[in-house]
Amino acid sequence: MKSTTNPEPRPAVKFVRKYWLPLSIGWLLAASLAVCSSKTTDPAYLPPATVATLTNEPGRHYTSLSVHPNSEEILFLEFTDGMPSLSHLLRYHLKTKQLKYYDLPSTHVVLDAAFSPTGNTIVMRRAPNVSGDDEVKRQAYASSEIVTMKADGKDLKTIPIPAGLKFSPVMSHDERRIAYWRATQRPEGSKSFASRFDVWEFDVTTGKEQPFAGLHEFFQGGQLQYFLSGNELITGAGFPANQQLVGRTPSNFSEWTSAYTKRFNGSEMYLLKRDQIQLSDPILTEAENARNASIDLKNNYYFGGQRPSTSFFRRTPEGQVTQWQYPWNHLGSSLDMLAVPNSSGFIFVFEYKNSPSRVSNWRGIAMFDIERGTWTQLSIPPLETATSIPTDIPTSTR
Repeated sequence: MKSTTNPEPRPAVKFVRKYWLPLSIGWLLAASLAVCSSKTTDPAYLPPATVATLTNEPGRHYTSLSVHPNSEEILFLEFTDGMPSLSHLLRYHLKTKQLKYYDLPSTHVVLDAAFSPTGNTIVMRRAPNVSGDDEVKRQAYASSEIVTMKADGKDLKTIPIPAGLKFSPVMSHDERRIAYWRATQRPEGSKSFASRFDVWEFDVTTGKEQPFAGLHEFFQGGQLQYFLSGNELITGAGFPANQQLVGRTPSNFSEWTSAYTKRFNGSEMYLLKRDQIQLSDPILTEAENARNASIDLKNNYYFGGQRPSTSFFRRTPEGQVTQWQYPWNHLGSSLDMLAVPNSSGFIFVFEYKNSPSRVSNWRGIAMFDIERGTWTQLSIPPLETATSIPTDIPTSTR
């Protein structure tokens, strides 16, 4: 992945719209209907009855998606019955269809996991596996720790980072640094679990932890990804609470947040630069409400948003944006979304459109193939058929 000093250029944006029409029960085999149009109507989809296979996995809950740099394997978590205390770290090969699971110690539950950019290492966030009421579990999550292991399950190590709420760890390309969100735990009884999110970084070679950039106190944190240089991160986040660091000191906070959202077209995507105290403006504002951005090895951005309806987008370093209409007639909300490193498409977790209200364990994983123009649901084999990958007893890097 080639990095530049300004990975977010702002040339004149050229939009190329592409819409895909599902044609078979196999699910969402598609054809391009319109290209290079500034005005277009939503695509006409076949009746939902033609895609009945979408309802074949009730009871499965996927999260924390990661794509191997070989573009042929994915890493993800499955929570049995939607419960984090029953998590399984799984590895699935897109071509061979083989499913494997990491036989990790049952003393902890894995909450986030990701391949390193080389694919040689997996970095994870885990917490003590405890039983009890919500407050007991809150305290366990506050004691979460970051661990690494080789992709073959060997050399499992605990990273000596001070205790506290941590989320979404990722590794730099040279595997010398680990970036992650830190947050402040809210008091018991609060509607939200954490607030004031900031990106921190641990240097594996020196053992030191420090903020990656300024302390912006975001209201939430999303997925992180290093650029090749290791000096920049792309991330999704809510608007910052530390208004001084964005160069504004409004008298009315709600008015400021409304104006901030409107000014940047609802984007929650940021480019963070190492040691930069002042927060740069949100990026990827070509579409409304940009979310879940990631980059491939050619520095193309992939993200979700609206223009005018829900779509997925690719933005090249030269500024050309391609748009694919999201198939709402077949899918519910998209969650994790990641670029395939070789630029062939993107993979995402989605919620079934017919999922019962407030049920979080009706999820699937799908991918979009750009060249073929096809949306394909991955048929993940049952857990009981997965092959075990033995792991070491964890050690400390101290």
